[in-house]
Amino acid sequence: MVAAMSDTVHHVPGRLRLRIAKLRRDPAAAARAGAALGATPGVRAVSVNARTGSLLVHYDVAAVTAAGLAEVLRNTGISVPSRPAQPPRLAAAAASWAFERLLERGAVAVICALI
Repeated sequence: MVAAMSDTVHHVPGRLRLRIAKLRRDPAAAARAGAALGATPGVRAVSVNARTGSLLVHYDVAAVTAAGLAEVLRNTGISVPSRPAQPPRLAAAAASWAFERLLERGAVAVICALI
């Protein structure tokens, strides 16, 4: 069986959404994936949409990890990213933006002083 690739659409600890092309073409695979995840200790809820190829898993972070969920899917023949996407770091992005603005203003001030 050839495993289909997937994309992590969204991941925060306790909630993982994947888009899996194989699920759109194979409703039986979608049912197997949903059943396998639903039987995993620590999984609170699983929602599989075979029409869109979307898989949403709510899980207890103390009982299971996203990597553990990926392994369950791999065991059903579905390829998933080895490392799910990490949640965005808002503070780091804001600090980076502020630092860039500071550098730009400093460069403008230096150029104006030289003119």
